[in-house]
Amino acid sequence: KNLLSTLVLASLVVAPASFANKNTNTNTNAKIESSVSTTEKKQLSQMRIGVLDVRSIIDGSDEVKTLQEALQKEFKPKFEEVQALDKGFRENVEKFQRNKDVMSEKERAKLEKEIQSSQQQLMTLQNQYAQESSEKQQQLMQKFLDKVKKEVEVYAKKEKYDLVLISDAVPFMDDKVDITPHIAKALKNKA
Repeated sequence: KNLLSTLVLASLVVAPASFANKNTNTNTNAKIESSVSTTEKKQLSQMRIGVLDVRSIIDGSDEVKTLQEALQKEFKPKFEEVQALDKGFRENVEKFQRNKDVMSEKERAKLEKEIQSSQQQLMTLQNQYAQESSEKQQQLMQKFLDKVKKEVEVYAKKEKYDLVLISDAVPFMDDKVDITPHIAKALKNKA
């Protein structure tokens, strides 16, 4: 861990300069290399690192697709209720726009009040629907991601990985460090 901290710290301190001038890459590498002892270099060369593409795991998961379908089914009545209220609101607005010039003051005031009331109801229902469905989706995804994390831990221990990174945090990786297919297969076998 000390070795990794040293490397990360060294790269953070020296890396910004390397982006400013390409000619400093040699100097940057030399500075990093000189800050790492021979023992640390040996430890680093023996370190086994894997990378996981979580987005790929989620996108390719039958379990996630099933969860999404169940979520849609669960929230379909609420969604349809929002759509019906929205349709009624739009119809009232169109009716008002179309007939406002020929309506009596009393009719116009009544319809305006109905429009305002249905708009408030619609906004409340939309917010409620969005919040409830978002919370439920987050709960389901967290359960799935916990399974992914457990599979990564099992695989990393079995295959003796020292470190597993998320691909979003890695600007470049060689395919040989990608453990995504192994994790996807393990998840599929447990489904």
